[in-house]
Amino acid sequence: LFDLVEDTGASGDFRALVNDTNVDVVIGQFPPYLEMIEQLISSDGELETISDISEREGYDYKETVIAYDLLGSHLNYTIYYNVETLLEDGAESTYYFSGIIIYGDDTEEYAIEGRRIVEEDETKVVMTIHYDEINYLESTYKSEEDGYKYNFKIYENDNLLSNTKLKIETAEGKTKLKLDFIETDEKNSFSYDISIDDETPDMISVRYHIKLDKDIYNGTIEIQIVTNSETDEYEYEMVIRPNGQGQGTTHTEGRGNNHGGNGNGGGSGGGGN
Repeated sequence: LFDLVEDTGASGDFRALVNDTNVDVVIGQFPPYLEMIEQLISSDGELETISDISEREGYDYKETVIAYDLLGSHLNYTIYYNVETLLEDGAESTYYFSGIIIYGDDTEEYAIEGRRIVEEDETKVVMTIHYDEINYLESTYKSEEDGYKYNFKIYENDNLLSNTKLKIETAEGKTKLKLDFIETDEKNSFSYDISIDDETPDMISVRYHIKLDKDIYNGTIEIQIVTNSETDEYEYEMVIRPNGQGQGTTHTEGRGNNHGGNGNGGGSGGGGN
């Protein structure tokens, strides 16, 4: 129907309105995942882990998890823990642990508990990070022959707030990441197919499919890390193309691994549809 009048001013205004809404939906939901995506996709999904004896009184073990970004910088997560129980059943070993986690140079410590299951070529880690008594994060990591899977469940006031699933695999010189975010009422869902090619390692390509309040939004995003000419800090530049067409809309977001940036963004729009 709209093809019959696509050259009219009314149709142009209509399509511009649809595209603007599409872009606003993406900007409102996708940016908080940028740093996590960058770190996972640049490490092919397998974060570097250094195991050591703890120098911290009260804890037997220490693990430092290193997440690299596309510029080669890294952010450390330090875990101090004790093994509470070890169970062995044939080729499968399970140990339960508890301790604390510290993010980077932060002075805040958060209580953790979980279990690690190891069986031949597969490893599964289930861990809960307690921010306080009623707000916490449940994470599941699983390594398989064909890639890695992550699941993050965020609880607020003891209620499930969101459920995010990721799958990462590498084949034929391309790293692919599948990100699915489902709101707890299951009425809204956000799905992103993300990839980075060895030939263009500084470009993250995304195809998105969003269901929001019975409306469907599809399109593509191209993401690069650029330097802000005024602040000399790194930031994300996103070119969003609703339905994968047109010049696209350019949007920038702050980047947490800046020179002291907080990672919460604060974007600015630009470009045309």
